[in-house]
Amino acid sequence: MLRSLSDSKGAVAVLAAISIAVLMSFVALGTDIGYIYTVRNHLQNAADSSAMAGAAYLYLSDRTQAVTQATAAAIDYASKNKAANAPVVITSQDIEFLPAESEHPIQIKVTARRTNATNNPV
Repeated sequence: MLRSLSDSKGAVAVLAAISIAVLMSFVALGTDIGYIYTVRNHLQNAADSSAMAGAAYLYLSDRTQAVTQATAAAIDYASKNKAANAPVVITSQDIEFLPAESEHPIQIKVTARRTNATNNPV
């Protein structure tokens, strides 16, 4: 019986090493997920501020002028926000005016994203 106990001296060290590795993996995963949610919240804030800045120009009677100025304001306000320590970049394709065919749009929708396609992935 004493011989079998002396043979398992290193077993605790192996189990401890495996347990620490698994625990560190969960900590790393939790950190990454937290970072992704933080960046998502920053992008949401940038999209909200851009939409509100653009909405200030929707009262203009000329649709072309309203869309042009609202787009410029939305792009400007997006660049003043940061996500993942970089300015948020949106283009005119990320801005949508609703109703689309209306003479006087009453809503603006801004989509902010970070992807490989725009060279700013998270």
